[in-house]
Amino acid sequence: MTEEKFNESLHNHLLDILYEGGFLESYLKLSHKYNKYNSTPEGIDFERTAKLFTDNGVKIKKIKRWKMIEYDETEIGQWVWTPSLVIKKGDWVEPMLAGVDQSGTESVGDTWRNLALYTAKRLPHGDAPTWEEIRTLEYDGTMECMERMVPDLIALFGEMKQIIRHGWSNQP
Repeated sequence: MTEEKFNESLHNHLLDILYEGGFLESYLKLSHKYNKYNSTPEGIDFERTAKLFTDNGVKIKKIKRWKMIEYDETEIGQWVWTPSLVIKKGDWVEPMLAGVDQSGTESVGDTWRNLALYTAKRLPHGDAPTWEEIRTLEYDGTMECMERMVPDLIALFGEMKQIIRHGWSNQP
């Protein structure tokens, strides 16, 4: 099996199309909606969170070793796009996006926060939000938070799919 190589040029193309498609604004809204962190001794219930994805109609793949839930894998432009939610330290969440070409030789992607940070750098100087304003999504310590967050993650990936569909075919 060939090991995939991160393609910086195509990753920058991804950032360009995410910028043009309004991803930054959508991510900022989501990060402001989930901006209250509260550590909880029991952490996030991984199995219940995974079930929330399936209850919302998306296929998932659980990777228990890394407490990662991959969901709604989609093929666009000869690439496979996989969003995921990683549960770190038991009560901290990190949404991610990975794109891999069909041959498995090239990849692009990052955490959604980093995608937002690098997308913001495409704004004119002075107009970009600060590093502090582009927040990581924060879990408030309740499963009710996850019940609200999972559909929002699915919806934002839906927007990302449309943006990628529109722009990915125009690769540099």
